[in-house]
Amino acid sequence: MLHDLYLSGIQNINRYPHLTVTGSFTGDEFPSTESFITDQSGKTKLFLGAQMENGGLHSLVDDNKEKLFNVNMQIMFNDKGNFTGVRQGETTYSVEDWNKKVQTDFER
Repeated sequence: MLHDLYLSGIQNINRYPHLTVTGSFTGDEFPSTESFITDQSGKTKLFLGAQMENGGLHSLVDDNKEKLFNVNMQIMFNDKGNFTGVRQGETTYSVEDWNKKVQTDFER
């Protein structure tokens, strides 16, 4: 029997002059979870966050609302709507470096 997977996010998105994304993602602790958005080109994916599984199949029972990850970032984009970078706090990342950071944090 397959169980439902639950993931919910509370997000606040402002778009000018950059895309500001804040929010909290909750849901099942199994399987691993990731969230991303795609720019206007449809080719560039940008991770909002990711969480490695902490539970097993038992985590799929009921409507779990475990804290998975928070998002607080500014996404820079060009005049065509394509992502050019991410700012978090005082640090600015290229799209590639940001995605690597999320993947590295996921593997910890």
